[in-house]
Amino acid sequence: MNLHHVTIITITFLLGLSPLSYGRKTIYKGQGDITFENYVHKDDHDTNTMDNGSSTITRIEAIVRRGRLKGVLRGFIRANMKDDNQTFMAAEDAYIKYTARKFSLLAGFKLFNWSATEIFHPADIVNSRNLGSGVEKTEKFGELVASLDTVFADTDVSLYVFPRFERPKYPSTKSRLGYTKNIGKIRWMNADGELSKESYDFQWGLRLAKSIGNADLEFHFLNIIDRHDPIIAYEHTTGQLYPVYFKVLHFGTTYQHAFYDNWMLKVEGAYRKFDDSQFILTITSAGTEVRNPESYGKFAFGLEYGFSHNDGSDSTVILEGQSIIGLDKLKRAQTAVFQNDLMLGIRHNRNNIYGTEFFASAVVDIERSHEYIFTFSWTERLNDSWKWKAGLKIVDAPQKLDDPLGLEAFNDADQFTFDLIRYF
Repeated sequence: MNLHHVTIITITFLLGLSPLSYGRKTIYKGQGDITFENYVHKDDHDTNTMDNGSSTITRIEAIVRRGRLKGVLRGFIRANMKDDNQTFMAAEDAYIKYTARKFSLLAGFKLFNWSATEIFHPADIVNSRNLGSGVEKTEKFGELVASLDTVFADTDVSLYVFPRFERPKYPSTKSRLGYTKNIGKIRWMNADGELSKESYDFQWGLRLAKSIGNADLEFHFLNIIDRHDPIIAYEHTTGQLYPVYFKVLHFGTTYQHAFYDNWMLKVEGAYRKFDDSQFILTITSAGTEVRNPESYGKFAFGLEYGFSHNDGSDSTVILEGQSIIGLDKLKRAQTAVFQNDLMLGIRHNRNNIYGTEFFASAVVDIERSHEYIFTFSWTERLNDSWKWKAGLKIVDAPQKLDDPLGLEAFNDADQFTFDLIRYF
């Protein structure tokens, strides 16, 4: 019996226990894939880091329905052949949902995708991430949540309770995306200014979403432990580095509007309110210093234009930008990889039996000089069960000051990847 079968049987059993499902037919479906991931970095002439590697990623999905109940399980197992840090199992969606006529209830782990744009995501901050999986796109982990969804005045209303702080996963010192020192256990600072290693704390959120003609508008509010803007603290007695996260009040919105048939406008924004009276000791090349979290706003836009070619293929040109507001230039670079950046990209679909797709993009920092990312990917099916994907990424962001800031931390982490994917 494989893992796929175990997950289906487990969810079916849980649904069968409920009195709400007695006498109802059970319907289930499942699928999955195995990705053989291979990557090569530009040689950094450092024997402590890995310039190449390979991973196997097994992903499963099982959905079970019985009456008004629905069970979902999606997750993956990643096994890296050279880096034990990147060998783990993670749930993306693992929940049970009850749907009534006027509301629905959900409990379990869930992935949230509140972003509208391709590469810049100021509003998409609920889920923790595997920071060793990339720079501009990273794997998400499911967040433990209980939610109530309903409709009021033609508006989707969702109330969330997050009882758990799901910690991000940091890369090891072997990774070209990691720090030069091992990162200690993640902590978060409570309202009393005390550092905590606990995984559970009350957090909540509210979301409103509405469609108006060809436009989709969404607002959300979150009172949570932040998962994205840590301060790397320094323990002076042991010399250890460890990330510290802080409570945040997050106000966000997304807007998408299709117009003139071929055009799509996307807007995404957030304001993140921290308690700036809290502080932590950190370290730089100049020595130790005290830092505190600072409130700021982040705004992104996207403009897409799609068109067709005479041979039946389609292309989409994408222009995106992001800006951080409320911090000075140094603090912006300390806070995020992308501060004031533009991205120009193009996606081309051949619309053939192989599902051939090309994507190329360039990201440039319009505030800090000489910071660029260039990417190219080619995806194609071999048959109904197999697909391959090749990608190239070039990061050009040489260090300008004593400490690397923003994209500089990934300078010369150029990467070629080749993935072979088997669906089942």
